[in-house]
Amino acid sequence: MIRSLKREIKLKDGRVYAKGQSVAVNFFGDTEKGARVCEVKILGVTDMASTTFRASIANLPLNVTGFAKPSMQTLEKWSNDGICKTPTGKKTEPDGYGEDGSPSWLLALGYL
Repeated sequence: MIRSLKREIKLKDGRVYAKGQSVAVNFFGDTEKGARVCEVKILGVTDMASTTFRASIANLPLNVTGFAKPSMQTLEKWSNDGICKTPTGKKTEPDGYGEDGSPSWLLALGYL
């Protein structure tokens, strides 16, 4: 799914991406540190060496459209119910991953 940046992003290496730039977000699935990190690919950039960067999944709602961090009450309910949602809206176990590789919000936020 194509999304866009909510604000200008400045990386430590000096790259700057403008607000409104189209992006695609890819999740790593069940790999080391994959539960908390995703890859953001900038679309429409001709310099292929600078089209991707890694970002914290917890910060996606601040930086990328289409993501909303759930409230603590919602997280508690999911934990008690045994069914949780991922940042992409897929249903999974609280310690699981959606079919697109996105972790549950409880994993992404570091609660599990």
